[in-house]
Amino acid sequence: MDPPPRVALAPLLFVLLGCPSSPPPPATLQAAVGRAVATLPWDHSTRAGPALCPMLAPCDTLWLEPRVIQLPHPAPAFFVPDARPALLDLHDSALSAVPMLAHLGRAVRYGSWTECLASRHNGDWPTYRRACVALGVSGDAVPADTLYVALLVLSPKEGLHWPRVRLVRTGHGWRGELLSMGGE
Repeated sequence: MDPPPRVALAPLLFVLLGCPSSPPPPATLQAAVGRAVATLPWDHSTRAGPALCPMLAPCDTLWLEPRVIQLPHPAPAFFVPDARPALLDLHDSALSAVPMLAHLGRAVRYGSWTECLASRHNGDWPTYRRACVALGVSGDAVPADTLYVALLVLSPKEGLHWPRVRLVRTGHGWRGELLSMGGE
């Protein structure tokens, strides 16, 4: 009987341990959009602001303005997306292009911010169970290692808010920090 063949374990272990199972997510503008939206306090209040869609007034759907717009720095408190130049149009992007949104546990629909804003005057607005979101990137340097994102968020529970998020590019995508949460 022949002895079992010798296998060099050191190179095999190097290959197995040295290669990550999957590459880190790319730090694209689509990924930044997802991180900015995911940074907001949807279900639980934080030091920066109240929960936008708490358990007693949940939002099953995020109504996302598909145009991510360019804003000056510092960003204005309120902006009309239709009146600003677009940096990115998410309308044609598959949800997989903004993977962070899929992890929020809410359906995402693309539609006009202006249309969604107008719907809050309907008597049925509290029953819609949706939050409207518009995003703008503040400043001239896109792409950059640090992005300042201005958002407009309208929810049945909290009304209109204008959160500000700072995104920092890391080796694993974007890290988001909620800077402020102004509102009416």
